[in-house]
Formats: sequence, C-alpha cells, structure tokens
Amino acid sequence: MQTFSCRCGNPLFFENTHCLACESDVGWCPTCSNIVALEPLDNGGYRCTHEGCGTALMQCHNYWRKTCVTAWWSWLKVMQTHSATAAATTM
Repeated sequence: MQTFSCRCGNPLFFENTHCLACESDVGWCPTCSNIVALEPLDNGGYRCTHEGCGTALMQCHNYWRKTCVTAWWSWLKVMQTHSATAAATTM
C-alpha cells in the first residue's frame, strides 16, 4: 500500500480524511497526485501543502452529499475547474 506524509511528518494513508497527529484535514490533490494536508483558505477552499504544489482546492458537491463510496474520490477538485464550470453554466 502506498503511503504519504503529512506536513507534520506523520504517515498518511489513502483512507485518511485527517492527520491523526496534527489533526489537519487531509485530501487527494489531483495536480501532484498525493494525499496531502490541506491548508484552509479565507474563501472556504484549501491549498495543497505538498512541497512545490500549492494548488488551490475545494471540497466537491459529492463530499457534502456523502454519495461517494470512498472519501478520497469526492474530497477535492481543483478550484480552477470549478470556476470554469460555474462560468459556463451562467452564460
């Protein structure tokens, strides 16, 4: 099983939704393909904390509806994708 590391150094696994050591929210970053600790942003989104990435992320609609089988799949989407979709639907 592939493991990842939190910014605090604690191991993170694919099924984690938060770090058991520092209690940071954790999610999948599709940009760097890592399970990462998430840094909260003022706009309600998150920033990937993986070294060299920093992608702005947000929880997807399925996370709130709890309709996905695995939390990691529904946890995050890139904010730019969300913004592009929102712009397309309001035109």
